[in-house]
Amino acid sequence: MCRKSRCECGKWSWVGCGQHIESALNGIPLADRCAGWKTGKCPDNAAVMGPTGASVEANSPPQITEAMIEAKLRASIADVEFVSVVDQGDGCGSKFTVTVVSTAFEGVNIVARHRLVNGSRGALAEEMKYIHALSIIAWTPKEYAKKMAKK
Repeated sequence: MCRKSRCECGKWSWVGCGQHIESALNGIPLADRCAGWKTGKCPDNAAVMGPTGASVEANSPPQITEAMIEAKLRASIADVEFVSVVDQGDGCGSKFTVTVVSTAFEGVNIVARHRLVNGSRGALAEEMKYIHALSIIAWTPKEYAKKMAKK
């Protein structure tokens, strides 16, 4: 997802995939936007530019990938037997569906399971700052076996 960012020229531009520019700059008058806001390339400045051409902030959002999420889930949740991560977005790396199967979910209600994945202390706490939408399926091995037997 694109987000507004101060350009090196001091006006507003954007950082991100380039597919959500209008929503990122919604409410910012044209007079307050960088002259290169449509392209992300500031004509007034030869500043360091990111992969989309927008000027890079020190804390610009990282590109979240399926592999990154899978690795983080496997490292952070005990006894993971199966993980599936699917990017549901339009290439901007901000919408995912995850399926996690772990004995760590045994005796744990659905809300607590989700918090283990995306809560403030969950496996993906840092990534959730940049993820727009996350669908979570968190099953015990027995629940997973039962669901797979029905297919």
